[in-house]
Amino acid sequence: MVRRAVSWCCAASPTSRTRLVQRQLERRGNGHLRRLGSELEAMLDGTHITALTASRSDQVMARLMLAPAAIPSADLAPPAGAASALNFEARLQRLTGRFQAVLARARSLALLDPLTGLPNRRYFIEHLQLELERWRGQLAPGAGSAKAAAGETVLPFGVILIDVDRFKIINDSYGHRTGDAVLKAVATRLQDSLAPSDLLARYGADELAIWVELTDQPEPSQQALLQELRERSNALLAAFRTPLNLDAIELTVGVSLGVHLLTSAQDDGGEALKCANLALVRAKGRPHSTAVLYDSEQDVSELTSYQLYLDLIEAIRDGGQQLQVLFQPIFAPSGRVQAVEALARWTHPSLGPIPPDRFLALAAQHRVIVPLGEVLQRLSLDGFQTIQARDPAIRLALNLHPNQLSDPFLVRRLLEQLQLRGLPPGRLTAELTEQALLEQEPAVQTNLQLLRQYGIALSLDDFGTGYSSLVMLGNLRPDEVKIDRSFAQSMLSDPYAVQVVSMITGMALSLELDLVAEGVDSPEVLQALARLGVRRFQGYLLGRPMTAAELVVRLAGRGFGFPAASVPAEVAEG
Repeated sequence: MVRRAVSWCCAASPTSRTRLVQRQLERRGNGHLRRLGSELEAMLDGTHITALTASRSDQVMARLMLAPAAIPSADLAPPAGAASALNFEARLQRLTGRFQAVLARARSLALLDPLTGLPNRRYFIEHLQLELERWRGQLAPGAGSAKAAAGETVLPFGVILIDVDRFKIINDSYGHRTGDAVLKAVATRLQDSLAPSDLLARYGADELAIWVELTDQPEPSQQALLQELRERSNALLAAFRTPLNLDAIELTVGVSLGVHLLTSAQDDGGEALKCANLALVRAKGRPHSTAVLYDSEQDVSELTSYQLYLDLIEAIRDGGQQLQVLFQPIFAPSGRVQAVEALARWTHPSLGPIPPDRFLALAAQHRVIVPLGEVLQRLSLDGFQTIQARDPAIRLALNLHPNQLSDPFLVRRLLEQLQLRGLPPGRLTAELTEQALLEQEPAVQTNLQLLRQYGIALSLDDFGTGYSSLVMLGNLRPDEVKIDRSFAQSMLSDPYAVQVVSMITGMALSLELDLVAEGVDSPEVLQALARLGVRRFQGYLLGRPMTAAELVVRLAGRGFGFPAASVPAEVAEG
């Protein structure tokens, strides 16, 4: 039997052998194509876009990848007649090569964010643009088109931009591996809260984006669509009320949402995303996780504010070309300068001086207080180094914003800057507001402990204006309190203000706290404060904010013209 089979095979015609080789090549090529197809299908499953119709997904991919026309069926067929097996194998190699190129380009460009497995930013933008084009194509001609051209038609679609709150602090505190785990967990929780027709994508470093398809009822009202979009947004917020379960820890993570209902006037997806981003900016400026719906009436003011924010970023990058720190002296009753408070200033290239309250609030809203604080801290210590060289006994009062206290690396950076300049930490006073102490984050408490540990004094600023100043006094146990300027400026006309200052003075004396009064703008106010027992004074009467160089000249020369006659002799001598 074996001999017959061998002899038969040997006797087979050349045509039979060619067909046998072709079938082997076909099986090998088909197997390779099936493996590539399975790999591509698995990749598509991992993008969470399988709920989309095949045609829609294909359209997005085609636009992104500039895919060539479909491969002719002749490329798939085996060569006819006397075509050689080598020619057929070459065609299979070309086909699989093109398939592999498509697969590689899909991985690197069109579809995936490698961390979360979600569609990436580029895919999301193309999807948004395609949906807008599809909707415009469905608009009826005539009156409907006129309304659409005027921007009066509201579309049953929404865009939601999502920012992970305090993500930088999570990264800095727990490391990038935990930060990556948080992003993946947030993506999973969002995905579980979406409808099958929605599309979730990773839009930025700590931002995600959702394309939301709203009700499919015919001609829904704008109010109904807005209400549905609000409900969908609130459901996303509610999904984060429970902690994220990571490998080793549980983290409670909040998200901020910028929400926008699309209109037919926004035939460019970039316009819709800009509106959603403006809403997200407002959401991020609020103290707690929230969803903010875009309001066109606020568009102009928000854009103006956003441009000022961009200018502030440029000023921070300049590192001191536009930003400046001035120093206002704090006096003892004898007229000697005991301390200086560092005060931030920003001179805009075209708008001139920007009030500190405005640009500090802008920095807090856009969460750039930490980098701004680093620049101002460096400028403050540079100037204080000059002042210290003239009078080593003078202290520096450094304001710390609540967001800075939430930075786990605040004290470490401050100590490094002090050491770089040879300045002793014991000559610093950190001025804190009640708002800063209301934060319950572990980083805040750690920073307060470290400040004390390294000999940096703590001052409770604007004392008497908060709802719980006495509680804060008990919790912080500061070295100093500063009476808010509003009380000093009201003392001459308001007996109640006199009583408040008298009460604060008595309390500070019994607790052995240093006491500073701000807002000393007239000799009469200085005299009234001194008689009540205040021993530290700050205000325009005594010395305006000035550069370090100007302050040194005053210390070395003619002084500040302290009105000693306004202070009782026994107080000045004490």
